[in-house]
Amino acid sequence: MPIYNLARPAMPHPDRVLLTGVPRVRFHEGGPRCPEDIPLPACVRACLEYLGDPRFGCRHESGCQPGCLATCSYAYAIGVSGAASFLAWGPGWRADNLDIRRSSDDPDVAFREALAGVGYACEVLRTASHDEAACRARVLESLAVHRRPVIALGVAGPPVSSLVTGYDEQGDVLIGWSFFQEMPPFRNGLEYEPSGEFRARNWYGGSEAFVVIGEPLPDFDFRAAHRRALHRMVSIARRPPAPGRVPAGLAAYAAWVEALLEDDGQLEDGDEAALRTRFAVHDSTVGYLAECRWYGAQFLLQASDDRATHYRLAEHLLRAAACYAAEHALMWDAWGLTGGLGHPEGYRRLADVKVRRGLAEVILRARDLDAEATSHIEAALARPEA
Repeated sequence: MPIYNLARPAMPHPDRVLLTGVPRVRFHEGGPRCPEDIPLPACVRACLEYLGDPRFGCRHESGCQPGCLATCSYAYAIGVSGAASFLAWGPGWRADNLDIRRSSDDPDVAFREALAGVGYACEVLRTASHDEAACRARVLESLAVHRRPVIALGVAGPPVSSLVTGYDEQGDVLIGWSFFQEMPPFRNGLEYEPSGEFRARNWYGGSEAFVVIGEPLPDFDFRAAHRRALHRMVSIARRPPAPGRVPAGLAAYAAWVEALLEDDGQLEDGDEAALRTRFAVHDSTVGYLAECRWYGAQFLLQASDDRATHYRLAEHLLRAAACYAAEHALMWDAWGLTGGLGHPEGYRRLADVKVRRGLAEVILRARDLDAEATSHIEAALARPEA
């Protein structure tokens, strides 16, 4: 299999390297590109675009090369990462509910599956188990030798996926794109390149892991990748409850409803701090579910269009896609109950128990659709392979 855009400069590493042309990842601010607000799949899509891999494209903006296998790379990355079917809701109105690492007891599986699903090997370097020198060496090698961006958890923001696209001062400074690079408090201490990338010093202590992208997999099979992703979507949705485990998949919906209907007096009394905190968690969950199920539907449509599986799996996959699309529509109903998407006073409506009951009804309907979609995917997987 060919290697794309991977020219190797002479050793040793230069003091500074910046990969130009790596697309920025950021929360949606309008423009021609569709929303890409989920960090891991957004970073995977940006890396594929930078590497010029002709198997993946964007039918709306950057276009698709002849023979393109996935015409919406972001939707495809949503599917293979597991985000398409993921949801979690932990106790205490947690800001980290939507961390894809909650989809498995292995916190690195989402990164490995996301990269394997697009045909690349990867190595996950956790700062807790690697010293700084070893981590720095691997990151700099990826940038200077292999000319590949690195996916980082942290560096310039919370421990969610961001992109390292370069370094300066022999690695004392990391350069890249983060969803949070211009938000307080994460921008504190950052500098910026003229082209907009963040510049972060003392980056090791604030990072949890680095995902180093390896060589293209020589035996990558697009059909097998689709089927593997479908199996993973089912396992994520049906993740069983366990002691000490945050409710995830289908179980997360009931936990979300229970939190909304819990009567602890703070919401009815109009405690503004509590309202703002809880609304932020609730509203981000609505947004996550809307985006992941919509692109999950697009992933299922792409899977059903695969020539090798179309006639055998299409009926069930199309039904599953319709359920996900309907779930996406329900999230607009949820936004409507709090005044609409982005309403500045939405948090105040959460104090109204009637609004919360209405939200609970919407969420439980979404759960039923999610369960139906999962059953359709299971039915598709039960069909024998051609």
